Amino acid sequence: MGQRYKLFALFWGSQTILEMGKWGEMLASPVQLLVFTSAIFVCLHPGSMARLLLLAVLQVGISVLQMPWLSNHTLLNTAANITLIATFVQLCWFDRKGIRRVSSDRASEWCALFSPLLRTELLIVYAWASFHKLNVDWFDTEQSCAVILWDRMVRWTPWADGLRPIGVVMPYLALLTEFLLPILLAHPKWRFWGVLFG
Repeated sequence: MGQRYKLFALFWGSQTILEMGKWGEMLASPVQLLVFTSAIFVCLHPGSMARLLLLAVLQVGISVLQMPWLSNHTLLNTAANITLIATFVQLCWFDRKGIRRVSSDRASEWCALFSPLLRTELLIVYAWASFHKLNVDWFDTEQSCAVILWDRMVRWTPWADGLRPIGVVMPYLALLTEFLLPILLAHPKWRFWGVLFG
């Protein structure tokens, strides 16, 4: 089994668990609980293609049910899940043996199909996000969500109250981060540092 595939599946399941846990969505409905449980199963056995595919299908299904009330993060997640599903269908379509025989090579082949597409999607999103922040409201410390979110994080962390004044630099730090990430991720030799930095 390809280690890259296992690592991707583990991260994909983990990000789903963290994202749902952050907003407390896992208990919002039986379908949300099913997605959360599916993400846990992906993390418990990240080598399973069926588990990752099921998670992708469930997440796309929830997005369809919630449309048009989707956040930017959910839209990106949905596009990535559609990519996973489409590349899996492509893998099965062009494989004369069909989906009856699932081997460790198939997971690596699937990973080789979706990896460059997901990387491209991520680069486009970060490049657009950094460009999108070049506006007056983003740098206004009274309105910028970077300052507001920083303030919330400081309030939720009892020992961090002294860090509240740093909030005025958060719009610049967030912009710099989102500008550097696509540059680091685009270059193969810097990709590890881009992932670590992200």
